[in-house]
Amino acid sequence: MAELLKIEVTKKELTEGILPMNHVLCEMFYQSEGAETSSGIVYGVNTDLVYADNDNPDDPTSHAADMAETCAKVFRCPQKLYFNPNDEKSMNWETDMELEVGDSVFTNPIETLNAVSLVCEGKVYKLLPYHELYCAKRLNMVIMLNGYVLCLQKNKESLSTLDVTSESKVYEDRGIVTYLGNSNKRYKTDDHMDFIDLQVGDEVLFDRKYHPFLLERQTYASRFDNENLYWVVPRRRIVAVLNRET
Repeated sequence: MAELLKIEVTKKELTEGILPMNHVLCEMFYQSEGAETSSGIVYGVNTDLVYADNDNPDDPTSHAADMAETCAKVFRCPQKLYFNPNDEKSMNWETDMELEVGDSVFTNPIETLNAVSLVCEGKVYKLLPYHELYCAKRLNMVIMLNGYVLCLQKNKESLSTLDVTSESKVYEDRGIVTYLGNSNKRYKTDDHMDFIDLQVGDEVLFDRKYHPFLLERQTYASRFDNENLYWVVPRRRIVAVLNRET
């Protein structure tokens, strides 16, 4: 997919222009093409190509999605968010605006790929909807946004001494709550409700209709945690706590 729009702007326009409602202006840390891994290896990305997954050649996956820009730095943010259950232009849920300028925010590759881009003095800035932001990092602190939870993947246990495959796979219907923030206050849809009674360390079960996705797809390109991959799960998609350490 190509970016929808890219506009050259002045510094004054960038810093004083009016932001769209419920949007955050973010400076992109890097461009996918020619970006480097944490070990300094340069990888090029052609977003028009689809590559076969080395672990599963019969299931093609997008190499561009592995390398996509999912992390950015907050340059400007709204003072508050607009929620009105009777207005289709408002957010779908009521939540607090928890970002500060300078925070590193994480979103999905589709949003960053298709977001309106502003170019100023050689730097790229993108307008991202607040509701598409999952979490932020501020110094050594993680701030979860929009009622999202990050769950550490749980490996499947071996079925027997002859089973050599289960432990290399993970459950896609459960995980271990690792990062937890505020719940959303209310939703436009009356039957949506956040799971409130959660604690870090809980093993939780996801809604069977929900297909969890990873905050980052590959550890070698990770900017959140080089060692671990996390499921991104809305609180309202958690249906039970399976195990809690007391």
